[in-house]
Amino acid sequence: MSSRRQHIHQQPGLFGLAVIFVFGLIAPICHADEATTQFLKAYCIRCHGAKTQKADRRFDTLPNKIATLDDLERYQEIVDQLNL
Repeated sequence: MSSRRQHIHQQPGLFGLAVIFVFGLIAPICHADEATTQFLKAYCIRCHGAKTQKADRRFDTLPNKIATLDDLERYQEIVDQLNL
């Protein structure tokens, strides 16, 4: 194994920081469009809104702009459920 690869494997935290940095650069340019907002209102808010939060998920408070890793993870959870 090359010394560079060995160095990366010895410091997994460094890789994690790199991933977070990349998401930090990409995330601010991601926006939910009007179709996404309408889809959530039509199919999700009834069970995941202000009155009811099935599975402890509340989608009516999702921001339109994915600005943090937490926002990205919340949207990814929705996509994962739709793909089941």
